[in-house]
Amino acid sequence: VPQTDDPTTMAFTVRAVLIGTFWSMLISVANTVFSFRSNVLAIGADIATILSYPMGAAWARFIPIGILNPGPFTLKEHALIYIMASCSTTPYGIENVVTQVYSKFMGNTSISFGHSLGFVLVTQFLGYGLSGLCRRFLVKPKAM
Repeated sequence: VPQTDDPTTMAFTVRAVLIGTFWSMLISVANTVFSFRSNVLAIGADIATILSYPMGAAWARFIPIGILNPGPFTLKEHALIYIMASCSTTPYGIENVVTQVYSKFMGNTSISFGHSLGFVLVTQFLGYGLSGLCRRFLVKPKAM
């Protein structure tokens, strides 16, 4: 990996966003389904990192040059796919909602789908909001 940055290479391309979204959705759904097992199986972002490189290289080779294929698959696109996949683990609020609604545990039937979805989204966006507030302390200082 080079120590310097080449500003001419693109990172935020349609190819990177589509492959990253695919892996984010796949990992999130798989981890959510597997989280309800007695022996929890978790799929990490490393799987997406390993398997997204051949996908991106094949995309660069077989799709004609244009808006869907800006050229060779770059290291920056691969890093962006890893970042997207690593942010998509099992949503935090899913276990709480299932515990509240399931009849053997709490059996709270007054919780609607909208309330459940709102709770899960709020807990996820709260983490992203706090990380955005801490950006100036944790990311911006160059002395760290």
